[in-house]
Amino acid sequence: RVEIFSRKTARSVMLCSLPALIYVIQNLCVQTAYSELDSITFNCLNQTKLITTAAALFAIKGVRQSARQMVALGLVSGGAMLLAVRDS
Repeated sequence: RVEIFSRKTARSVMLCSLPALIYVIQNLCVQTAYSELDSITFNCLNQTKLITTAAALFAIKGVRQSARQMVALGLVSGGAMLLAVRDS
């Protein structure tokens, strides 16, 4: 006999529900920002999530970025800023 909804499945669903809910809220916020902001501002704000993710990963887990990753983060941030300055 195969149980579809065992205790293990119920626990997995409960563990996945909070990240899924956060993801839904994040996407709703992104859609609202996309409709309310001009494209350059939205792009700059959207690029900052890379930097905040790297900073949070370091703060929470102590994971350091490699030199190549730091250069890539700098290039992405610099590119977004240059686009914002050029179009303003």
